[in-house]
Amino acid sequence: MIKVSFGYDSTLDNPIIQEYARELIHRGLEVWIVTSRMDNKTSRTYLWNRDLFLVADELGIKPYNIHFCNMEDKYKFFQRTDNFLWHLDDDKEELDGINDETTVVAINSWDNDNWRDECENIINKNITTLYRPVGPKELSLIKQSDWKEFPPRLPEQPIFYPVMNKEYAIQVSKEWNVPAYGSGYVLRFFIDSKYIKQFKIQNVGGNVHNELWIPAEKLDEFNSNIIGKIEVIEKFYK
Repeated sequence: MIKVSFGYDSTLDNPIIQEYARELIHRGLEVWIVTSRMDNKTSRTYLWNRDLFLVADELGIKPYNIHFCNMEDKYKFFQRTDNFLWHLDDDKEELDGINDETTVVAINSWDNDNWRDECENIINKNITTLYRPVGPKELSLIKQSDWKEFPPRLPEQPIFYPVMNKEYAIQVSKEWNVPAYGSGYVLRFFIDSKYIKQFKIQNVGGNVHNELWIPAEKLDEFNSNIIGKIEVIEKFYK
């Protein structure tokens, strides 16, 4: 799972940044709070972090995705963990330490109007958007998985074909699934770019006809690298 993190004071206590964190959670990223604060065991009163826990609960950030550094430098936490893309924070010393001592990109939230663009640029380099045109039967099976995975291929289907753009998926859905099954659906999902690089993009026609060929025996592995849930973004009927 790809992870990103936010400092709390003067960062995630900002409603604008809270909305961005909520959006990332909806998109399937694992969102953390990494704060310099003392935890409740170390601080004098349980109410010390009440504001932080209320925001985390409202956003849907789980308690186990909150790390209290207890005034230790934040970079030391990131040195002990994996898969964080970036950390958004207002503290220059913390930002410098993370950038100097870890592979995590530390982004300034305080006097930086481009903080969101910087976060998104890093995410886009690490997450690939794919599409899949499906008929009603495959859609039902995906729904049964809580929109988390594609169903196993049939014996006569040795290859799984996600496509690279929405236009191609719409064309297949309209021209194939609707005539064949009465309805067609375009699905969108996100996948780890590092994983997907092993599969060569195949062009099977015009400029938009780009797809990936995933061997059926690798579909379970492919599913495990999907980030977030599969979404229905277009529907077509006879």
